[in-house]
Amino acid sequence: HDYTIKIKNIELNLRNLVEMNVREKVAKSILILVNCFGDELDKKSMKTILSRSELASISGLNKDSIGKQLAIFKNEKIITINNDNITIDEKALKNVIKPYLFLDEN
Repeated sequence: HDYTIKIKNIELNLRNLVEMNVREKVAKSILILVNCFGDELDKKSMKTILSRSELASISGLNKDSIGKQLAIFKNEKIITINNDNITIDEKALKNVIKPYLFLDEN
């Protein structure tokens, strides 16, 4: 039963990755990275370990699109970048990808 749920979530993630627009893909990529590499206490900040090119590769976009969307997120105060540290407004990012959230991501 657990494997069935995991496989279903993987399938939904892959399908939705194709359907997401640029804003949603960048938001999803940031959430995944902060979840994996973020501060263990709050999971809302992390040291930036990736360049825009690397983030573009992860999200399936080009680095210009990443740069523009990061600037928009900064202007909207959804993310804050200070030196090499990124802090996110997790709720705001999740609202961006709300149609694509799954049971295990709530």
